[in-house]
Amino acid sequence: SAEETPVFACSTGKKRASLCMTGSNQLAYRLAPLDGAPEMVYPANAAATSTAFKQGVYTGTNGQSLPFVSFDKGNYRYAVYGSTTTAQGILVEQNGKRIADLRCQADRLSALGMSKLQSLNLGQDTRSLQLP
Repeated sequence: SAEETPVFACSTGKKRASLCMTGSNQLAYRLAPLDGAPEMVYPANAAATSTAFKQGVYTGTNGQSLPFVSFDKGNYRYAVYGSTTTAQGILVEQNGKRIADLRCQADRLSALGMSKLQSLNLGQDTRSLQLP
């Protein structure tokens, strides 16, 4: 919306994912078909964002660091990861096992490492990402 600033957004081919920050420092994740309304919005209650999201850094086998922001919804864990200079995507796990790794293909934007995001004092997600 007009009051939001995207901190992560991209097209995965058939869908568009975004993580946006409001002026009051609340986060919202959305996943939508390229030509339709969001099919998933998290969290449903904006007041819950301070505890809904966690942040972390994944270090790949090549030593490259990928910042990420994650949230849990039922048995599922979602993590948006990457920077403008690294791979970007959305990882989905069910009960700790990767079930999807949606790689960003177009319209890439990531400010996951920015100081404003850090200033939200999100909890740390120390779980590893199940990236290939």
